[in-house]
Amino acid sequence: MFILIKKLREKDEEIESLHDEIKLILQREAGVIDAYHSAEKAAIAAKAEAQELKNKYSALYERYLNLLERYEKALKDAPAADVVEVPESGIGDLSDGYHTFNELYHHRAMLFSVICNIFRKRAWKSKLHDTGDMYEGMFIVGIDTPYGQATYHYDIDPYWDMFKVKELDKAPKWDGHTSEEAIARIAALAEIDVAEVMRCRKCNHNVANWNHDENDITDYTDIVCDYFMTDGMAPNDYCSYGERKET
Repeated sequence: MFILIKKLREKDEEIESLHDEIKLILQREAGVIDAYHSAEKAAIAAKAEAQELKNKYSALYERYLNLLERYEKALKDAPAADVVEVPESGIGDLSDGYHTFNELYHHRAMLFSVICNIFRKRAWKSKLHDTGDMYEGMFIVGIDTPYGQATYHYDIDPYWDMFKVKELDKAPKWDGHTSEEAIARIAALAEIDVAEVMRCRKCNHNVANWNHDENDITDYTDIVCDYFMTDGMAPNDYCSYGERKET
């Protein structure tokens, strides 16, 4: 009887041990199942993201092909005159058939120098912006109009000396004017009253050279002023006492 009871206890212990192992196996299985479900969710999310990226790429690629097709069609349909070839010497030599960019740039510089030299009390030039910087080899020149400043940049060589205006260490602060506003402001200078200047070559007080060609501004000979009783006047000199010659 004792032996039988002992064997029954051993069987109970063995059953309990098996029960623990089964329990552990079930726990591991649950962990594997959870991991599988997590991986499955991640795979689904990754697949959805990949599909989204594919759709975006497809749309962008389709748009690229559409733009390329339109560009090629426009290029094919464009008249030959609309296709401008830039000269090898640079865009400055590109012409509209009448003037090159370089010629128009030079004309603008010459015309603006005349305006600034006439209104020199309103004009200035500087080799530095108000911020202390400047484009290489260039300077800024400006004029104060009734409606604000108008400014341009030019190459120092050859334009610096053409502007006979005061030189500033730094330019005034840019007021934000556009190119359209600049030309409109320059046009407004016509509203300002400007007294006529009588040059020595046309002045009645030039007594020593009645045969002097008044249109030749390079002839410096024999200009004598009887008002100040002095000589050595240059053809373009002037003063407030000038009087036009009687013809």
